Amino acid sequence: MPPAQRRHGGKGRAVSTRFSLADPLLYADMREALHLGAAILYDAADGLLLARNGKLFAAGAAVEALPALRGSGMALLHDGAMAERLMREGCFTECMEVLQFVYTQNRVTVSPCGASIRRLTLEDLDFVLQNYHHPNTREAYIRARIEDFMLGAFLDGVPAGCIGVHAEGAMGLLEIVPAYRGNGLGKSLQTHLMRELLLRGSIPYCHVAPDNAVSQSLQRALALTACPQSLYWLYKPPELCF
Repeated sequence: MPPAQRRHGGKGRAVSTRFSLADPLLYADMREALHLGAAILYDAADGLLLARNGKLFAAGAAVEALPALRGSGMALLHDGAMAERLMREGCFTECMEVLQFVYTQNRVTVSPCGASIRRLTLEDLDFVLQNYHHPNTREAYIRARIEDFMLGAFLDGVPAGCIGVHAEGAMGLLEIVPAYRGNGLGKSLQTHLMRELLLRGSIPYCHVAPDNAVSQSLQRALALTACPQSLYWLYKPPELCF
């Protein structure tokens, strides 16, 4: 297979990886990390290790023994057996299995709704903090996500929902205020975000828990495709970057 051509070290510069990233579903996260300027810590036919925003992306058997992976605070692995071994050896304390959904088309139709969709600013920080329900969310992380790019849905000027991009490049942070659910705001917010990502040359992808049927249904309704192989976020609570 030909080497993957992705951007690295800033937009406008392409890099070829010796490790094949040809699978568009399994390695969407690594392709996007390279596009966003991830550092390459190891690259060979038997493995690839990337670093960006304090997180590692690991693929291939060769990376398992690397000190950078074993000593990291948070890493995304593409191999379940490797994840199990690292957890068993105490290299990480938590493991979160996810399904990777990827949008493989180059255009997206924005889903209409009755809300006004606009980019959020730090003036909207309190709304996001009050409504985003990840148990480990920190204010500093939400601030950074807003400064990077988050969208909000507003009905008659009242904030009704939000969505953004996580530090690793995955879509997420989607929350709809309970009183406004069932009105298509989630679809509209995500399609607006997907359009923005495509304009940036990015790959719209997200991670969904295997038991989150509602989110999986939304991704399939928006024409995202699930990778048949699970991915694994490994982390240590003190370094959890949410």
